[in-house]
Amino acid sequence: MSIGLFVDVSNLYYCVNKRFNSKIDYKKYLEKIGPVDHMVAYGTYIKDEAKGFIKSLKGLGFSTKFVQTTVSRQTSLNVDIAVDIFMKSERLTKVILGTSNRDLTPLINWLRSKGIKVSIVACGIPTELKNRVDGITEIDDEILEIQNVETNDK
Repeated sequence: MSIGLFVDVSNLYYCVNKRFNSKIDYKKYLEKIGPVDHMVAYGTYIKDEAKGFIKSLKGLGFSTKFVQTTVSRQTSLNVDIAVDIFMKSERLTKVILGTSNRDLTPLINWLRSKGIKVSIVACGIPTELKNRVDGITEIDDEILEIQNVETNDK
């Protein structure tokens, strides 16, 4: 039996940017979570903007599932996440979700009914989700990318 980590990087990007005006350092994110057996990162991109980011995630051990979109069209990957977890559920003892999206509430309820523990590691986790899972970790500034600040000393 194993632990699976399923991260909606688009959701985390939006929530972390909104709260901290920064980005997640995914190496630090994984260190905070601890060992897992299976990791999948889901996201969207426009043109080739995410090539380097996807390569970085793969270098950390993530399988990646990204969908190309346009500026005018948002894409939700909740169904992809739910189906992947459902397909792997017989081998999972714990699911860690990297999202604060309420739309995954039915999935969380189903996992818990099957005896699978569920934790969330995200930013701005709503009370509705906090009350349904076995554990939560709110993202804090310890796992954010270090911002390069240039100074002009004249």
